[in-house]
Amino acid sequence: MWERLKQYRALKKQNPKLEFEPIEIPGNGTLHQSRTPLNVEETIQSLQNQSSFLKKNNPINLLGISLGGMLALKWAELIPSQIENLIIINSSLKQTSSFYKRLRINQYFKLFECIKKKDLEEKISEI
Repeated sequence: MWERLKQYRALKKQNPKLEFEPIEIPGNGTLHQSRTPLNVEETIQSLQNQSSFLKKNNPINLLGISLGGMLALKWAELIPSQIENLIIINSSLKQTSSFYKRLRINQYFKLFECIKKKDLEEKISEI
């Protein structure tokens, strides 16, 4: 999949020795039919299990975008020996900005409606 991206091909051309493996959050991307983990630790475990670099006991250079960035930071906090370098793009962190700066105001109404629902399946379908 990644080989089809123009940016990936350009990066590989500039850095032929670059080793790159995409890992994805279960329930997203190519793993969209997988069960989404219910907590951060389980999600990180799933990401770790996907990495062939970690299976060879090599530390990784980790790039995380948005939610992936938040998970990457937590991963680095929990197991710093696995991470050689960390790049975070477009992530929202409560330590760096208030929640009202991280959520579009028109989404608050959807959020409040979702919170009012009692049934978990209804809440999930609203998200």
